[in-house]
Amino acid sequence: MKTITQQLSIKKFPFEIRVDGNLVYFEDSNGYWYKREYDLDNNEIYYENSEGYWYKQEFDLDNNKIYYEDSNGYWFKQEFDLDNNKIYYEDSDDFWYKREFDLDNNKIYYENSEGFWFKQEFDQDNNQIYFEDSNGFWFKREFDLDNNEIYYENSEGYWYKQEFDQNNNKIYYEDSNGTIIDNRPKQIELTLEIAEKFDVNVKNLKIKK
Repeated sequence: MKTITQQLSIKKFPFEIRVDGNLVYFEDSNGYWYKREYDLDNNEIYYENSEGYWYKQEFDLDNNKIYYEDSNGYWFKQEFDLDNNKIYYEDSDDFWYKREFDLDNNKIYYENSEGFWFKQEFDQDNNQIYFEDSNGFWFKREFDLDNNEIYYENSEGYWYKQEFDQNNNKIYYEDSNGTIIDNRPKQIELTLEIAEKFDVNVKNLKIKK
């Protein structure tokens, strides 16, 4: 049986070596090659080629990439919570950010190295009801039991309110610019005169004379 060394001496191009389906070595007839390494979950953890470029990576138990570094000097690292939400990031350019999530995985806080931040609140149905950021902008919202947005207001003084019928159709809208759209059902007092005009059967009805 030929040894691996003997096999490589008579290889044909392009030449490949695969382990468990993963390409771990490649070489072409021009002398270009690269090699790769994988962890037990088939995540690529190392790459190197004949031009001197390389990178390496690390993954957590949930296969989230938590570290990267390459031959150009660039790197980044990341952290994840138990629900695999990314909660921290930092890189070689001195940029970083951190995030927080509620129990429903809604992002409730963000802050970065440039001084920007925002925070948010959500109701029990995961509707966003409040937002505020480092620029001083904020808004708040209210929802009805069917999750229709019925009120909005922001830090610029703008607001609107809405009403919905039992079928969740919007029947009323009003905002701070003076816009009013009213499609609410109108109640008309039935009088004898109106009943006669529209040929309404007034038997057994209480109407005004």
